[in-house]
Order: sequence, then C-alpha cells, then structure tokens
Amino acid sequence: MVGENAPCLLNSLVGQSGRPLVTWCSQSPGFSCDKLFHGNFLYVQNKDDIMTGFAQPELHTIGIVVKAMPRSIGFYRLLGLDIPEGDEQSPHVEYESSDGYSIGFDTEAAVMETGEHWRHPSGSARVNLQFQLETPHQVDEAFARVIDACASVRPAPRDAFWGQRFARVTDSDGNVVSLFADLPGQD
Repeated sequence: MVGENAPCLLNSLVGQSGRPLVTWCSQSPGFSCDKLFHGNFLYVQNKDDIMTGFAQPELHTIGIVVKAMPRSIGFYRLLGLDIPEGDEQSPHVEYESSDGYSIGFDTEAAVMETGEHWRHPSGSARVNLQFQLETPHQVDEAFARVIDACASVRPAPRDAFWGQRFARVTDSDGNVVSLFADLPGQD
C-alpha cells in the first residue's frame, strides 16, 4: 500500500542485549513518513540520520599516565611540544596544540588518588602517539634529539614504502611515539 495512509516500515538497530537502540521509518517511493514515533527509544525517520539523535562525543584529550612527570615532560619538550616551564612539578599537565588536540599527563599517584583501580601496564604498548613534522629532515632531527636525551631506540628513521619519512621511539614510560613527514612529491 503506497500513499498517505500507508504504514511505515520500521527498522531497528539492535544492541548486544537484543533491544533496539534506535528505530527509523523507511519509506517506499511516493510515501512520506513524516512523524516520529515515541516510547522508550529514540526514533528517527531516515537511517542516515541515526546518529543525529545521540550525543556526538568529541575526542578532547589523550591521557598518558607517567612515572616521573619531569622526565616525561622533558621528553615531549624535546619533540617540540611547548609545555610551560614549571608545569613538570604538577601531578597533572595538559598540553593543547594549535591544531586543537590535547595530551593530558597524569602521575601514577594522581591517577591512584582518583579512586580508580589502575594497575601498572604490562606487555607491549597499546597506544602509538603519532607526530607529523613538515619535512623528512625534521623527522631525523627530532629522532636524534630524543634518542640522545632519553628515548629508547627503535629502528632508525627510514623512507617508508607508503611515502613518508618515518621513525619510532619509546618515551620514558614505554609509550610508542611515531614521527613522520611526507616525502617530497608524495602529496
């Protein structure tokens, strides 16, 4: 049945519990389903608009738990992060780049004071912070600065097959940090 009185065909996105997370009304050509439904769930009219009904989280800060704030802040200053002098004495430091991303540094003691059941990580790093530089030469310079000062050596900078000068180091807390820049002619 097509027309003004045609029933809406309801579709649901189902969560792990088997209950619908969101339901939308699909329509056949020439049929307008212009009313939202109400009840315990959010209903939208078009499956392309599913996420418009939910709060859209925005990544604000990448958090790093550090053993020794002065040592960790020193490492990231060597990479070029402009962290004000004196901040390394705080149990929490937040760096915000001109691009709008933030890195939050918290001492182990500060994290444990929050009441969380935090434990020392073990095994390989699960996070890789990636810093883009403007030129391949800057990758080599940043790599040399941090290796000379405090970082663990990973493979030396190289021209990677994907068109970037690429290097990895490990910071004083065991986090993997990648440095990269596009190679000339690799836009």
